[in-house]
Amino acid sequence: MKVLGIIPAKRVSSRIKNKNIKKINNRYLIEYTILSSIKSKVFSNIIVSSDSLKVKNICNNYDLTFIERPKSISKKNSDIKDAILFTLNELYKYEINQPDLIIILEPTSPLRSVKTIKNVVNLFKSKKKINSILPISIKNQLIAIKYRKRLKFINHSNINNSIKRKSYYEVSSLIWAVRTKYFLKTKKIFDVNSFPFITNQFENFDINNQKDLKRLKNNSLLKI
Repeated sequence: MKVLGIIPAKRVSSRIKNKNIKKINNRYLIEYTILSSIKSKVFSNIIVSSDSLKVKNICNNYDLTFIERPKSISKKNSDIKDAILFTLNELYKYEINQPDLIIILEPTSPLRSVKTIKNVVNLFKSKKKINSILPISIKNQLIAIKYRKRLKFINHSNINNSIKRKSYYEVSSLIWAVRTKYFLKTKKIFDVNSFPFITNQFENFDINNQKDLKRLKNNSLLKI
């Protein structure tokens, strides 16, 4: 099975400027994802898709392919599937064959382990009918919605008893995977038929703001 790893790293970010190239413990944020993908040894090719010259310079230090992403699909509201489509259409220029499986690794999940990457690949190898996965995390906290000016709890029957609370599932951005033929046919990374892939709670840490960056810098478990 030919497996293509794609690391999407556009320059602009709505909440943290130059997020992908922030220095975290003497490494750029994107490097943690680059290193874990290389160490997993499951990829036929690893591609970084970006419009950033700084990211390109970082990639020059590693055995991977950098594909420059057009500005038209590198905006704040750009859809990641457009970047994936563009990347697939550019493969022939780098003499890279079309893969059987695409795995998308966002730099904002630096705690993603090599084991998780391997588990996803093995899942697709063992279950031939799976076309894509939906990464999810299991939650057991109180969750409520505003209903007629009051809070309505929706995931349990007893707000004071955590044991009786019903678990709910939250979509994670830790790792995405889709068979290439299915993606080209549907133009979707996941859909209602995606196989639920339960992710590791610790690895699910996702960087969305400055507080997250600060917490990450103080995380002694961040290592490659």
